[in-house]
Amino acid sequence: MTEPRLTRRPPRPAAMIAGGIALFLSVLVLLAWQVRSGRDPALGAARQQPALVAQAPQRVLVRRVVRRVIDEKVIERDDPGEAATAAAPASSPAVSGAPSVVYAAPAPAPAPAPAPAAPIVTKTS
Repeated sequence: MTEPRLTRRPPRPAAMIAGGIALFLSVLVLLAWQVRSGRDPALGAARQQPALVAQAPQRVLVRRVVRRVIDEKVIERDDPGEAATAAAPASSPAVSGAPSVVYAAPAPAPAPAPAPAAPIVTKTS
């Protein structure tokens, strides 16, 4: 009973890290070898299917964007007889009911906004 009790030292941190890295690399090499040899259950089923069945050609859908532009015209109609006689030269006969086409002028540009009188000043605490 007088024997000294042997205390066991915990492993050193460097040995634990080296052992963990070695275990990780050995499992990684084992899994990589299994995948390369075709024994992986997730990927192996796809390789075992025969490639004899010809695949149907893929259909490609091509869409074309068509943009429609609407050109607006202002047509003013005066009295049909009055517009025809004013537009026709004296030597040609007057055509009644011919509309006169007048294009609208573009709207004038808006006036620029007035500049602020003074910059806004705020208090800081």
